[in-house]
This record gives sequence, C-alpha cells and structure tokens, in this order.
Amino acid sequence: MSPSRQQFKEFCRAQGVSPRAVLDQLAALYVSSQGTILQSTEQQGSGHSMPPAPVPLPEETTSELLERIERLECDDREFVHAFEVLIHRVEALENRLGTPRDETKHTPRA
Repeated sequence: MSPSRQQFKEFCRAQGVSPRAVLDQLAALYVSSQGTILQSTEQQGSGHSMPPAPVPLPEETTSELLERIERLECDDREFVHAFEVLIHRVEALENRLGTPRDETKHTPRA
C-alpha cells in the first residue's frame, strides 16, 4: 500500500469517517465537476494558488433556490406591510387615548 493511501486511511479513522464513504463523495464531486476539481489541484501543485473550480449545481437545485429566495423576499414584504398596519393602528389608538407625556412617539421610516 502506498504511503499516501495509508495516510488517507489513518486520517479518515482519526476523523471517525469511513474511507470508502469519503472516496464515494470524492468520486461524486469529481463527476459533478466534470473532472475540473483535479485540474485545479494539479495547477496548485505547480506553485500557483488557485481556488477550487466551482461545482455546477443541478438545474432543479438552482430553480429551487430561486423559488425559495422569491418566497423569502415576498414574506419580507408581507412582514413590512404587517408592521406598517400595526404601527398605524397604534398611532390611531394613541391619538384617541393620548400618549403619555414622558414617552416619545414612534416615527416610521419613509
């Protein structure tokens, strides 16, 4: 067994992970990056420091992320609207009942 394979096995054991599971994940990463992940590490070995190549996301993951972002943005607008309604109602109540003299009135952002 080569020294690097032995080091790999020892490192995996020290981390509490199965070497086979790590190799399976590495194989999946290699395939999903279409082999570019090794190209960037080979270039790093030549003394150049390059970040690893980005792994392309599957199309369904990208569209799912965009949907989730849109929902979050929509929810944020709904929260802002709900708070504006609440502030308006509190101001209406304060106008009817009067505000305590020692408290300053809230002024909403424009």
